[in-house]
Amino acid sequence: MSTKAQTFLQRHFIDRKIGGLPLREAVSITPDLALDKVVQQLAFENVGCLTVVNAEGTLVGILSERDIVRRAYAQGRDLSEATASSAMSADPKTLPDYASLGRALYFMAVGQFRHIPIISRPPQRTLMLSVRDLVDLIYSKIAAPAISSKEDELVDPSALAEFFHDPISKLKPDPAISVAPATTVADGLAKMDAHHIGSLVVCDQPGKVIGIFTERDYVQRVAAKQLDPKSTTLDAVMTPQPKTVLEGSSIALAFSAFSEGKYRHLPIVNSNENLQGVLSVRSFVKALSKGIIDDLGKSPGKSEP
Repeated sequence: MSTKAQTFLQRHFIDRKIGGLPLREAVSITPDLALDKVVQQLAFENVGCLTVVNAEGTLVGILSERDIVRRAYAQGRDLSEATASSAMSADPKTLPDYASLGRALYFMAVGQFRHIPIISRPPQRTLMLSVRDLVDLIYSKIAAPAISSKEDELVDPSALAEFFHDPISKLKPDPAISVAPATTVADGLAKMDAHHIGSLVVCDQPGKVIGIFTERDYVQRVAAKQLDPKSTTLDAVMTPQPKTVLEGSSIALAFSAFSEGKYRHLPIVNSNENLQGVLSVRSFVKALSKGIIDDLGKSPGKSEP
């Protein structure tokens, strides 16, 4: 990303406060709730994480879809016997609602968080900020005008052109890990754990994308429905015919797919529809956060008004 584009985006985020976003109130559970009930709650609320609150009302942890996959299933825990406290991320990072989006992005990038509990001012409530909220904000305020080229809506059109009109290769997409449709969920999750990734691209022949399987698919379509991962195949629970982007597409175009389709991963294909890689929201956050990390990283403990 050019210095000019970094400066514009950095200023745009540092100047905005978290409290200005229409955040959803966090859904809380108790530490002793069984994990099979946790996945039911995640699926029912259609959220990516829950806060864990003790009997005194104190936030003691956060439990995400990734925690269910990596700290419960991958470790062979019985979801009906293990509890939220055994898989949660304890003592999660929180931010006040008057903190800047820049600081939130800084912590998301450095800590590799996808969710941060936000403590609102009195009357105190716990809200949830997710990467999805940042994606929607960026798209509505920055990327969408860049796509439509409505120059009068842009604060700095030249800076945006340098970033959002660049090809997605500038975001350094991840190599794609593909599997066959008949792969079992158990084998798929093992591969995801081995490669430390959140999705698998399902191909019916070399390079031909027919689906994508994510941590959310496991939670909502397998664990919540009590299907057996060892006998259930990915073609039965994957997201079929996922949105793909052509290599060489602009960052703005890919970003519109992230926001409008509510995706976290996009398979990248060439002109022959052969799989080339995977673009994730994380790739965008890394690129966007670089200038902010350089600035806030000098004084991460600095208070904000």
